Amino acid sequence: MRVILFDPTNNGVMNQVKDFLEHTTVDETPLSAVVAHPGAVEQIQRDQVQFEIAVRWTNNETSELSDIRPLLAAIPVVILVAPIVDAPFCVRAMRLGVWDYINAAHSRSGGDVYQRVAASIQEACTTRRVRQGSPAAQWVHKNYASLAKQHATKWIAANGTEVVDSAATLDELAQRIAQTDGILFWRMPERPE
Repeated sequence: MRVILFDPTNNGVMNQVKDFLEHTTVDETPLSAVVAHPGAVEQIQRDQVQFEIAVRWTNNETSELSDIRPLLAAIPVVILVAPIVDAPFCVRAMRLGVWDYINAAHSRSGGDVYQRVAASIQEACTTRRVRQGSPAAQWVHKNYASLAKQHATKWIAANGTEVVDSAATLDELAQRIAQTDGILFWRMPERPE
């Protein structure tokens, strides 16, 4: 499982998160983490480097939403870590498709921040079935930008080759899908502006 950590402030928190995650496993698969500057998103897209999860430090500035949009287009699961809680920013980010918003100020030592990031990654992997070997997850990741445009704000059910159905809610979609083996359920973000 490949995780990329973005640290625009260079405050060192993401290096500490990286050290913690490298001793963490998800479904007995070790996590591999790298730290990068947000500008690396363009290079990731250009070089077609695949990461399953991105964790980004944010200062809750509205201008950062424009940086988060390309990240969401390139990487299926994005988790934000913020120094303080800003509910309006959190709501806007979640509406874009951010998986989780973690308050880093909860602890001065930051120790529980690492555990909350690891728990969020575990939950994303369990809920979204993001696994390196899953054909459906690989297909969604490869086609994520076009799927986000076509199915904005909807839940999709995808196999390894196509979207088999979509709906406004997960419950509605799950009721319509009889066979779930090999199916990935995924909520697409709102359409980029």
